[in-house]
Amino acid sequence: KRGREEERERGREGERKREELHDVREMPWGTLLLNRPVWAATAAHAANNWGLYTTLAWLPSFFVQKYGFDLSTSALYSTLPYLAGMVAAPAAGFSADALIASGMDTTAVRKIMQGVASFGPMACMLALASLSSADHGSPQAASALFVLAVALAGASTAGFGTSLQDLSSRFSGTLYGVVSVVSSIAGATGVYVTGEVLEHTGSWATVFALIAAVYALGGSAFTAVYDATPLFPRDSKFADE
Repeated sequence: KRGREEERERGREGERKREELHDVREMPWGTLLLNRPVWAATAAHAANNWGLYTTLAWLPSFFVQKYGFDLSTSALYSTLPYLAGMVAAPAAGFSADALIASGMDTTAVRKIMQGVASFGPMACMLALASLSSADHGSPQAASALFVLAVALAGASTAGFGTSLQDLSSRFSGTLYGVVSVVSSIAGATGVYVTGEVLEHTGSWATVFALIAAVYALGGSAFTAVYDATPLFPRDSKFADE
C-alpha cells in the first residue's frame, strides 16, 4: 500500500513539473525581455549593484590604506553606511506610497525615487574622489559621505526595486530573477575592476570617479526611458489578474 502511494505521489510530482515546463514555454518572453522599461530597470539595478558590491568589498581596505586604521576600526566605519541603508530603504517605500496615494503619477514617483538613488550616490562618490585625491580630509568626512551614499541609494527600493511590479505583477518574480542575474554580474565586475584599478594605479579617486560614472549611466537610463504602464492590456491573457 505504501509503495502504491509513493508511486502515485511521484506521478503527481511529474505532472506538476510538466505543467511548470509548459507554463515556462508559454510565457511571453519577447514582451518581457525586449522591453525598454525592463532594460531601464536593469540598467539602474546593475549600476546600483556596481556601487553597492564595490563599496561592500573594498570599503574596509579604503580606511586601512587611506587612514591607516586597524581592521576592527575599519570594520566599524564600514558598517555604518549599511545601518543607514536599513533605515532609508523602508522610509523611501513609505514616501513613494504616500506620493502615489496623493495622486502623483506612478512613473513620476519611480523616476524621482530612482533619481535620488542614483544621482545622490553619484555626487557622494565624486566628493569622495576629490577627498581621496587630496592629502587633507578626515576619515569622519569620508565615513559621512559613505553613509549618505548608501542611505540615498536606499531610495531604489521605490525605484527599480518595485518598477517591475508596475509593469507586470504577474511576471514580476520572473523578471526580477532575470534582472538580478544581469545586475549581480555587473556588481561582481565592479569588484574585479576596482581591484585592477588599485593594482595598476593605486588611485582611490579613480575608483570613486568610476563608480560615480556608473551611477550616472544607470540613473540616466532609468529616468529617460522608464514608463510604469503595464506591459499587457487588460484583454490580454497575460494581463494581471
